[in-house]
Amino acid sequence: MGYIEAAHDMLDTLAALKDMPPRVCVSLGARPSSGQLRLVALKYLKANPNHLHWSASYSVLLALIQAYPCH
Repeated sequence: MGYIEAAHDMLDTLAALKDMPPRVCVSLGARPSSGQLRLVALKYLKANPNHLHWSASYSVLLALIQAYPCH
């Protein structure tokens, strides 16, 4: 689960450091728990088994972007 949390944190860091728009948006004060992030990643991988051979970091990032889109 630490890996999934790290990927989530990396997106926040990249957005802050690179002046890029955020890719993952969560309501203020509603940061997902480790368990929630894990379920998001598992749900994405079950729905996209063709992505299982992709790098773990890329797959997790896609899962988080899909689950917590910025509008």
